[in-house]
Amino acid sequence: MAFATTARADDDGYARIGSTSAELDAAGGALGGPATGAMALGGLLLSPSVFVGGSFSKTNYTNPTSSASLGAFRFAPSVYGQLDEGIHVVKAYVLADGRVSAGHDSRGGGNDSPFTGRAGLAYAWSPTDDFVARLSAGYTRQYALFGSSLASYSSANSATSYVDAPVATNILGYRQFTNLTTGRFSLERKLGDLSFVRAGLDVQDLVYERPPAGAAASVNGMSYGAFVRAGFWLTPQVNVFVQGGGDWRRYARSVFDSNGDRVIGGFATDARGLVRGEIYGGLQQQFSVSSSFGAVSAPTFGARVYYDPTPLLTLAAMIDSSYASVGAQLSAPSASTANTLQTRVQAEYNFLEYLKAAIRGGFAQSTYSNKEPTATAWTGGIGVSYTFWRNTAINIDYQFSRHESGNGASTGVVAYSENIASMGVTYNY
Repeated sequence: MAFATTARADDDGYARIGSTSAELDAAGGALGGPATGAMALGGLLLSPSVFVGGSFSKTNYTNPTSSASLGAFRFAPSVYGQLDEGIHVVKAYVLADGRVSAGHDSRGGGNDSPFTGRAGLAYAWSPTDDFVARLSAGYTRQYALFGSSLASYSSANSATSYVDAPVATNILGYRQFTNLTTGRFSLERKLGDLSFVRAGLDVQDLVYERPPAGAAASVNGMSYGAFVRAGFWLTPQVNVFVQGGGDWRRYARSVFDSNGDRVIGGFATDARGLVRGEIYGGLQQQFSVSSSFGAVSAPTFGARVYYDPTPLLTLAAMIDSSYASVGAQLSAPSASTANTLQTRVQAEYNFLEYLKAAIRGGFAQSTYSNKEPTATAWTGGIGVSYTFWRNTAINIDYQFSRHESGNGASTGVVAYSENIASMGVTYNY
């Protein structure tokens, strides 16, 4: 099974008139800010880093049952940049994570030496205090739902980048890569002292690489969206908002094309403070363009919350329940709509100036409109970083994940679980 979804509440970041919590951008992911001691080139601040080490992975498959173990060299460079000239603010990042293995996993879909990465660019223009325009774009290549989060909390100078990772996912009982390209444009205007309105457009292009036999490429496609949000500040820190929007989804196989709409309301906080974020709920609908499935509707809800109780501890969590893009099961291509629940949690604690640890977890489930079996995925991981000399640290990371999908009574459940352990050295400029 496969699906993709784009956050439809608000995730285009920067300090804003109707500000939500985090330093997010629509290109995908929390960037945080330049690290202390960032490289300065004029007004441009750059924060490069690199991880070099090794990893060991063991993957267990079902239907049929088999397993594979691989050792690999792992290399993960990244660079974050920011240019702030008052009315113009530009943020950009590039993250890469590659593993090179001499072994072979016959069921790995050609992914014995996987390479994943993210890149994004976001621009904000605010010529006056009551107006801001934002433009952003991003690209993500990952496999499976949660990817591999070796440096999720350090490479981007952010303690929440795992929670803020772009939601371009597939729940599938096979290892498979996804390529997601996104773009967003929005305008926001302050109305009086306490009210604001924001409108925007977004686009998403999703491509699945080397799908299993029978899946074809019919779920590759483009999604287009538009939204309008109006809000009112109840207090200097909290606003209430209502948002309406629609989306148009077009696929390589037109029988899956659909249109949808969504109305939500909720509360959001200022970008400053110990607790930041937003929580929302509402209703959603999807309609088949070719009438291959009837109109479906369901509640939608979500939240993205960040909490910094002390300078040493950062907590982050997200949950989202919404209709995803096409969810065509391999044996049931009529399943054109999936209601998907996803949640992620992350915590980072600095024990000492030179020692920190982070834990992460996630769960997702898709339920299809034709009542076929659901697809599920869950993950858990822990990472420890010890800075032993200047900006150089030893990193140890472990992650477990399991993906399971039901392909109908004829083939039963297809699933795999994966363990990845990594150890190496990270240098941050």
